[in-house]
Amino acid sequence: MTEKLSFSIVSPLETVFEQDVEMAVVPAHNGFIGILKDHVPLVSSLNPGIVKVYDNGRTEDSVVKSVFVSGGFVEVVPNKCVVLADEAIPIGELDEDKIMEHMEELKIALGKEENERAKELIRRKLRVKTAKIKAVRKRDSLTEGIREVEGL
Repeated sequence: MTEKLSFSIVSPLETVFEQDVEMAVVPAHNGFIGILKDHVPLVSSLNPGIVKVYDNGRTEDSVVKSVFVSGGFVEVVPNKCVVLADEAIPIGELDEDKIMEHMEELKIALGKEENERAKELIRRKLRVKTAKIKAVRKRDSLTEGIREVEGL
């Protein structure tokens, strides 16, 4: 029997996921980190990207949850991992059309803005939206690949 890691993803609005799992992969500041039971303690900032949670294996077929995080922190202590996300959205709930619409609005706002601090905040929002689009397209390409294999 595989030993489990207590894992949760928490945003300011809700606990998005909480379960004992085999492994989690998070988009840390310097690259993706795979976290298993007995991982060395650490704290790291997160880049916008997808958190993947695995159970009963370590292949794509073993992913039980995929959640987009816009940033935040990951904390690992003995046999427990908590993702403290600025924003956490299950990958299936991302809507490419809405994200693209928001991106266009942000680009217009960026062009009109004169304050450098405000411009940087808009640029950060654009980077998060771009990461969301990449996540949606990756999700959709995987879904299409599954349909092709199953002959649907």
